[in-house]
Formats: sequence, structure tokens, C-alpha cells
Amino acid sequence: MRDALCQRLVERPHASLEGAKAGGLQLPAADLVHNDQAEASAIRRTRASFPPEHAERLLAGRVRMLNLWRPVNGPVENHPLAVCDGSSYDPSKLLKADIIRETYTAHMMYALYDPGMAWYYMGRQRDDEVVIFQSDNSKDGVAKYVPHSAFALPDKDPGEYVRVSIEVKAMVFSGTET
Repeated sequence: MRDALCQRLVERPHASLEGAKAGGLQLPAADLVHNDQAEASAIRRTRASFPPEHAERLLAGRVRMLNLWRPVNGPVENHPLAVCDGSSYDPSKLLKADIIRETYTAHMMYALYDPGMAWYYMGRQRDDEVVIFQSDNSKDGVAKYVPHSAFALPDKDPGEYVRVSIEVKAMVFSGTET
């Protein structure tokens, strides 16, 4: 048995209003509860990323999409990343949405309010601390998705600290010979 890994690097700084007005291409921290992938995204991404024969061999096993997230100007003083306990939400409360790009259309999900959701975050997360969570899993089970969001801490001035972070999205293949 062998695992394979394919990575994509995404920089996601929290943009200030002034930076956006100045024409900066910074993305704000995502403050809506969401999951970066939708049902079967891992399967679609595998088929789009590999030659057909190789993709089908990989899909014979388990495919997971993981997010690895950390700040680059920590410790995080505001807008930390919060992740939902994957066993605490109702999957029927996730709404699929399309992300339309020039060359492709991707799918993600937004979460409706669910009082049963349990949330966790790292207070004052440092640059050497990484949050790893699953955004898709080809096998059904607990924590198929992990909704997440940035949020403003109630005792902080939202304009006082600009959080800059980096995110690596990884596809992990297991249970198959490649």
C-alpha cells in the first residue's frame, strides 16, 4: 500500500479596506462558515489532475482533501481560523455553491446556522503552529467535511491587526497501489 500527495499553495491574507482601495489583490479572511469543497470534489479533482488510467487506480482507494493552515505574522491577534467538530453538524445544513473561474467551475458549501455545531480555534496561534483539517473524503463517515471560518474576536478592534496566513491544500490517496 502506498500514499500519494499532490499539493496546491494558496496565500490568503486578511485584506484591509485601505489595501483593497489601493488596488491590492489581497483576499479577506473568509468570515462565512463554509467548506472549501462540495460532494465528490476529491473525485472530480483527481480526474482533472491525473491521466485517466492513473486517476482510476487512485480512485480505487480513499481520496481525502486536507487543508493545512497557519499564520505567517503570528501570533494571531484577531480573525483566527475556527474549525467545526465534524461530528457536530447536520449535513443537510450545508448548501452547495459554485465558484466560477475563467477556466473551470469549482464547488464549495456554505453552512446554515446549527446550534449543535461545536467550534474550536487556537488562541494566539503562532507561525510554527499548523491547523490541519479535512475538506473532502471519498469515503462516507464521521467528519466527511469540516466547516470552518475566520471570526472577529469580540474584544479586538477589527482594523487594528491584519492577519496574514498561508494555506496548503493537499490531496491524499491511500489504500491503493500506484
